[in-house]
Amino acid sequence: SVEAKLQHFSLEEGKEWQTSFNKSGIIMETIFGEHSLKSYEKVPDDQLSLYTHRLIIGTALPDHLMELNTDIFCYGDTVAIMIVEKDTAVIMNSSEIAETFRNLFYIIQQLGKKVDLNAYVKEVATQRKKQ
Repeated sequence: SVEAKLQHFSLEEGKEWQTSFNKSGIIMETIFGEHSLKSYEKVPDDQLSLYTHRLIIGTALPDHLMELNTDIFCYGDTVAIMIVEKDTAVIMNSSEIAETFRNLFYIIQQLGKKVDLNAYVKEVATQRKKQ
């Protein structure tokens, strides 16, 4: 979750990761609980702009469906499951497992609503400037 990453990683680590991700050209599809949007309000001003130019497609689901302490990444034939708070990751390299997770992600996305995270973060920044 965004909150876990803000607590676990230093500001410099977060900035480095976002900068690298933005340069990678990777399009990330993310599924998150609606409360996660509020986490962007805690991102420091000097890092908020890093969250506004990402190639990202977001789907928000009701919080009761997304009370998870893991992040799951699926790329190519690899699935990585991370527990940020425990500094733990499980990585599986299998085309069958990756395809299964992609299909599960697709099914889950049908239950949520699309969110333009770049626009949302820009709005958070705009609101901060007004205060």
